[in-house]
Amino acid sequence: ADGGALPLAFDLTPLVPSVQSEPRVTRVTALIGQQQRRSAERCRAGDNYKREQFKPKAIRDLEKEKRQLQNLFSTGQKDVGPTHSQRDSTERKEQQIDRFQEVLDDIEERRQFLEDMMAVGKGHQYQHLINTEISQKIHDLEEIDRKRNEELSTFKLDGKKEQSKERDREGENMSC
Repeated sequence: ADGGALPLAFDLTPLVPSVQSEPRVTRVTALIGQQQRRSAERCRAGDNYKREQFKPKAIRDLEKEKRQLQNLFSTGQKDVGPTHSQRDSTERKEQQIDRFQEVLDDIEERRQFLEDMMAVGKGHQYQHLINTEISQKIHDLEEIDRKRNEELSTFKLDGKKEQSKERDREGENMSC
């Protein structure tokens, strides 16, 4: 009351002792204390100790960026990139080249097998079978080659048509 500091220790006991209120308070604080604490198993069972999975970001296509920058500096325009049909034709050519080489490898493998069997003395058992397989593979090679030639001829014809259309447009522009 005289404006001094508050006492450091504060007496919580009421002036009139009440026997009934003390056990209730003790029980309530004990229950509250137990409810706020979790067991170690419950802590580990949660997601708190799991590491976050690494999620990589999208990878940049450096070759595509190089082409775009080269085109930008050389022509002043951003590269649109090859059209869908150009990509498909390139992929088909690569597949055909791979298929052609694969058939050639198969033929060579069969010839080697026949030579090995001849060396062992069992070549006469396999000779007819292997020669039949080789002739089938040669037929496959001829078919692949024929398809390739057809595509090349249509590609050349398409290129000539494009050139003639461009010449016609240039002629129309000049006559105006």
